[in-house]
Amino acid sequence: MRISLIYLSLQDITFVKRLYSKLMNNLKRNKYWEWAYLLMYMPFIVTILSHIFVSGTRLKAETWQITELLINYQGGFIRRGLIGEIMYFLKSTLGIDVILQAYIFSIASFILFSYLIIKDTIKRGYSILMLPTAMLLSSLFVSEHWVRKDVFIMLLFYAVVRLLRNRKFFNYLLANILLIIGTLSHEIILFIAAPTILISQLTYDDKRVGIKKLLRGVATSILYFSPVLATGVLVAINKGDITTAQAIWDSWVQQGVLNTEMKGAIAGVGWTSKYAIEYGTEVWTTVRCGVYYPIMWTLLSLCAFVIFVWMYKPKPQLFGYKPTNDFNTQESAYIIIAQFLAVVPLLLVFADTSRLFFYVVMSAYIIRLYDNKNCYTTLLGNLPKTIAKKMNAVENYIAGHTKSFIAFAFIIGLPSISVSALEHIVLHGQVGFFFKSIIDLIKAL
Repeated sequence: MRISLIYLSLQDITFVKRLYSKLMNNLKRNKYWEWAYLLMYMPFIVTILSHIFVSGTRLKAETWQITELLINYQGGFIRRGLIGEIMYFLKSTLGIDVILQAYIFSIASFILFSYLIIKDTIKRGYSILMLPTAMLLSSLFVSEHWVRKDVFIMLLFYAVVRLLRNRKFFNYLLANILLIIGTLSHEIILFIAAPTILISQLTYDDKRVGIKKLLRGVATSILYFSPVLATGVLVAINKGDITTAQAIWDSWVQQGVLNTEMKGAIAGVGWTSKYAIEYGTEVWTTVRCGVYYPIMWTLLSLCAFVIFVWMYKPKPQLFGYKPTNDFNTQESAYIIIAQFLAVVPLLLVFADTSRLFFYVVMSAYIIRLYDNKNCYTTLLGNLPKTIAKKMNAVENYIAGHTKSFIAFAFIIGLPSISVSALEHIVLHGQVGFFFKSIIDLIKAL
């Protein structure tokens, strides 16, 4: 029997209760903070080790995750084809296996991204408690979904945000190059970077922005980033068709990588705009396992907002590091709302909506990490009194229930029981998948 507002099975609910009880007991004793923190990464680590040592769990070339990386330019210029073209070159000239390429690409991106973000967070004196929760608020680390280009896109965004802190010609040039690389890999980077680009042109000083300054900032942004916008137009025009999709598929068949009928993300290249929209919006118009999906997505959005805005408040000592600095609550609220609004246009065509949580939350975190001038507050002013009052009430409540809030954040962040893993939880039992991966790993070793 399946129940719950967040698609948890009865077995998963029992697991949640035990996990919550264990966390509450452990968090009362500071020496267990590190174990609670590391617990966040365990499903991801076990899944990677399982893929490395257990051949039966490894991805096949025709799966959606791999075929998304295999989209190339062998059928002509097309959006999202840059990474696939590089992989095609490495396979055709050096004979490097594409599955190995995909694994190295994904794991290396994750390790580098994690290192840079954690290092900079510690350097600025902020709490690292939120980081694993933010990174796991998506399907990114649910079973095989970590083998994707998402973390690579965020690496490029991270570099762009750092570059735009200084208004120099070389910085703008390099930011354009990185954004063009990102756009040719996946156009979503244009949406998540749009607020940052505009803000970088508006915050010359601490004065409020009038209509003239706003229009000047928009015009300047268009001028400075015209190469990126031109690239965006090109990928929008060259979205592909069934002929292009077949040419891409055949190119990999010739390399001995694919040999079945066309499927996965490459088949998606041949979709018409009408079909793509119907496919993307299907999730919003259906009831899955007896629960209306938009309700689930709304609940997780609220949870992500609460975690993002207030997770920095607890400041436990982790691995010898004690945070000394605070994020601005109002600024955090503005940033994550702006990033969410930036990707709203994608909700109608982006079928894998859970991936958006990773893009929204992590891009907002990167912006907040480097926003030394409280730019969003400068631009938008103070929150309306009614909203500010309610946010203060939430903050006061969290202050009185810190450990419960941390346990809640950990549970929401765990991929095995997050709303972003709905189908895995209901149809396959993600908790069961986690323990099965451990068993397979032990057998292999």
